[in-house]
Amino acid sequence: MYTNVVPKAINSSLSATLLEDNIVELTLPNYFYNGHADWVALRCEGKLTYLRILARIEETDYKIYKYQCDEYIDYTKDNTIVVNNGTQIPLNVEWVTKFSYFDELYYYDGNDLGNTYSPERTTFKVWAPIATKVKVEIEVNGQFETYELFRQERGVWTTTVEKNLDGYSYIYLLKINNAWEQATDPYAYSGTANSERSSIIDLSKTGVDKPYIASVNPIICEMHVRDFSMSDTSGIFDKGKFLGVVQEGTTTPAGNSSGFDYVKELGITHVQLQPIYDFGSVDENNQKAYYNWGYDPMQYNVPEGSYSLNPNEPYSRVRELQQMVSKFHQNGIRVIMDVVYNHVFDIGLMALQKLVPNYYFRYDSDKNRSNGSYCGNDLESTALMCRKYIIDSCLMWINIYGIDGFRFDLMGIIDIDTMNELKAKCEAIDSNILIYGEGWNMPTTLAEEKRASMNNQSQLHGIGHFNDRFRNNIKQIIAENTPRDAWMMDTFEQVLTGTLKDFGHASALFNDVRKSINYVECHDNSCLQDYLLYENNITNRNDRQRRAMFAMVLVMLSQGTPFFQIGQEFFRTKQGVENSYKSHDYINQIDWTLRDEHYDSVEMFKHLIQIRQQYPHFRLTTDEIDKCVKIKQLKDELYLYSITKDDISIDIYMNIGNKLYDSFVPADSTVLLDTYPNIYNEINKWQIKVVKREVK
Repeated sequence: MYTNVVPKAINSSLSATLLEDNIVELTLPNYFYNGHADWVALRCEGKLTYLRILARIEETDYKIYKYQCDEYIDYTKDNTIVVNNGTQIPLNVEWVTKFSYFDELYYYDGNDLGNTYSPERTTFKVWAPIATKVKVEIEVNGQFETYELFRQERGVWTTTVEKNLDGYSYIYLLKINNAWEQATDPYAYSGTANSERSSIIDLSKTGVDKPYIASVNPIICEMHVRDFSMSDTSGIFDKGKFLGVVQEGTTTPAGNSSGFDYVKELGITHVQLQPIYDFGSVDENNQKAYYNWGYDPMQYNVPEGSYSLNPNEPYSRVRELQQMVSKFHQNGIRVIMDVVYNHVFDIGLMALQKLVPNYYFRYDSDKNRSNGSYCGNDLESTALMCRKYIIDSCLMWINIYGIDGFRFDLMGIIDIDTMNELKAKCEAIDSNILIYGEGWNMPTTLAEEKRASMNNQSQLHGIGHFNDRFRNNIKQIIAENTPRDAWMMDTFEQVLTGTLKDFGHASALFNDVRKSINYVECHDNSCLQDYLLYENNITNRNDRQRRAMFAMVLVMLSQGTPFFQIGQEFFRTKQGVENSYKSHDYINQIDWTLRDEHYDSVEMFKHLIQIRQQYPHFRLTTDEIDKCVKIKQLKDELYLYSITKDDISIDIYMNIGNKLYDSFVPADSTVLLDTYPNIYNEINKWQIKVVKREVK
């Protein structure tokens, strides 16, 4: 039934929500007519449709009603609920985005979302299915011009502006739930400082150098753009910037190589950069005021402005990141990007939430946000447009910046299908692109069997995982007062072979050795030196360093993919801070004087990398490991890890304790590495000796 009753102004202290196709939940506080509703109607475009009551629940301070509308409720138009004397309540339609058929109605498979620039015109396209109006506000020479967008199929809105908008900024204005909101463009390539507006750029004015780099078995070095160069000991001019990372010719106070030259000398194959997308916790106009690692995304497709020389110039951050990546490529080093597609900085500030409320985020059956990330929100990767966005975003970083791989933060929150689809699309571009992540089984609301966790690694094709069992076991080996019992033999068999098989106390983790990312130190948790000092009370510095080098050798010579944090090789410390994500530069910056102080350790580490690169024994396939690897306990605390391939055996003798052993090394062996040689040819405490011998 329709009538021409004119309602009063909207009352925002009351609430009305569309729960299902035609079911409305109305909440009335007791101060409003004692929470009583004589009649309730839906108002759409000036007409009223009366609703039928289904249920009423009385709470202490308010009453909840459920009503049914016998007419279709068109949530793409402005709707209000009218109560009693004509009081008007905006109808909240944001839960429509969780209706089971929403993806079927609105999934858009086009590749043209965002702004598409040419010198003559720019076309804007944004996906906002439940918006009732959308505009774009463009800043042109200090003046603001607003253009209306028009709804197309599949919830896409578009308009074309017949002007050259190169370098101009813009923001979307959209009306949802009878209220206007503004949002940046989640598909934009650049923006102004601090995520305030998106920017239009001409991609033909940018570019990345991606020469052919031969396929290699990865050796991954993790680094943070800011930490790498902020210390005065780095000798780097553009401190904390993309360009500072690749400045050449820099030295430590003692005249040894630092910065980019140092990284080139190490012999690594890949760098893994901690977040370089736009994150929310650092003031891009005042970088030194705040510190953060950057695991708090604001704009997934925009480079971080605090790492740019000019965060308010739209081309600066783009070109400088491209130059940095290009410089790595020119020196034969691939670049892996640390990505956080599991949570965001602040859901209330996020463009994805503003454009399509609730759609991109995971909720439980009671409409509580999932919090498996412990950051207050989890992305809903199973929603088709969220999955598309994650994949589109990664492909953008590959195509525009030449990124060679992705490290997924809290990958276990993302679903298996999304990760496998991404892997397949990356391999279609470059079969050498690496994808790996933290496969922890986080308490997100996604069913466990669907999570891209380590528990489901057999369903994740060609996707690696950080091997926390490797990390924990190696750290336990080098800890003080670890029992030397049968557990130790099982542990060596596990970690040295990529945790492929069941050994005694522990079951296998992986079905493919390439999935095992072997590490003992990364940005998370304590540096190895701090772990030994503050958590194990090993106060003798020489003892700590011998144990740390022991661990690093195992990382580099075990089967699987070796991974280390920059500075680990010269015994980096964060002064005992275990979680330094916001601890500022004094704690996080690389102290390059340690590179001088531990020059010999650095040279040993370089040689260790050369050994791994030279001998295929450390890069066995899953099938080869059974045939080629033997692990023995020679004495109480002396172990032998032997790898035989192509008539050559590489034998690694490992002393895991404080005893001194006569050498077991055959006389006809060639020593490749001896971490702590002595004139008596004995195997000393925490010593590793690597030898080569021919097998006849």
